[in-house]
Amino acid sequence: MRIAVLVIALFLAIIVGFQSCALSAVGGLSEDESITAEAGSGLIVLFLFIFGAAFVMTYPKVSVVIFVIAGVIGLISSPETFKDLQIWGGLALILALMSYFGSRELKKKKMLETSRRETTSSKL
Repeated sequence: MRIAVLVIALFLAIIVGFQSCALSAVGGLSEDESITAEAGSGLIVLFLFIFGAAFVMTYPKVSVVIFVIAGVIGLISSPETFKDLQIWGGLALILALMSYFGSRELKKKKMLETSRRETTSSKL
């Protein structure tokens, strides 16, 4: 589960980054401050996707928090020109849920590993 979150988050980060940079360029050319602000929100979501992906393998609970923050930022941004940001926010919340299940998977894996060590040491 954690590997899937890692791959999906990095793939979505590429798309969000491309869209945010393109929107930033358009906002700079048209001198419209609302477009530039929405592009800034998109860049924040981009960095949160990357940070969430970075923590998902070792600290999935941290990843959950990061993806929830990205989801909230994506969902509350104004939907005037960058409507896709709300989609990315929803996908960030789905990634947060997947990271949560990944943290449970990691916890079970650690518990099994500990019990194996205990049984191996008790046999000796």
